[in-house]
Amino acid sequence: LGGTAYNYSQTRSILLDQSYQHMEEETEQIEHNFSVLMEPYRTILDILYVDQTLSGYLFEDYSNDSYEEMFYYIDNQISGIRAINPEIQAIRFYSSNETLPADNYYFFSTDELSEKNEKKAEEAKGEIVLTGEISPQGEFCLSLERILNFFAQGNLKSVIALEISTEWLSNLLEPGNETDFICLTDADGTILAASEVESAGKNVRLHFPEWKEAPESGLTEFILNGREQIGTSKELAFG
Repeated sequence: LGGTAYNYSQTRSILLDQSYQHMEEETEQIEHNFSVLMEPYRTILDILYVDQTLSGYLFEDYSNDSYEEMFYYIDNQISGIRAINPEIQAIRFYSSNETLPADNYYFFSTDELSEKNEKKAEEAKGEIVLTGEISPQGEFCLSLERILNFFAQGNLKSVIALEISTEWLSNLLEPGNETDFICLTDADGTILAASEVESAGKNVRLHFPEWKEAPESGLTEFILNGREQIGTSKELAFG
């Protein structure tokens, strides 16, 4: 019995080590692929972030001025970007400028942005944040958001949101086998996209209530629906 128990323990340890190694390699590959996929969107947001003409239009007082020239300029910019990147669902501007016409296509009031995401964008101080957002059409989507107060205009503020369908990440989050579950969460634990698509929008801590991560390694063992599981987590770009 002692020999059997020892052999079982040794075999289990070897198999766990192999599983953890495989899982970490897969996670590193996902991290690399994610960074490559997101780089074009970082570039787009960088270009719009430093566009002084765009900033001027967003913060201008339209109480007595026409906004046709502004709309033409921004429509050309955004249409060109979306033509090259058809997977982008929308690029929206959330502004506290009450004179800016809210057309519910490009321009929205900051009241339309969730309080949590508005706060995230402000705290990032010009850095890009990755979050989940309910679109005006009621769909949950991946959103890269950035505050556009590079050229401060009094108390006015604008947040740009670049929205991408979570289906776009399906290949990235494709599980290696039927026992795998892969998900992308924001810094608060909200699942933005997952290999089980119905999990999007839920909190990862509710999905894995027994998860107790080892802070040194990021590796863990836990029980899920009566079955032993192993897991790991890794921080990607944009938190």
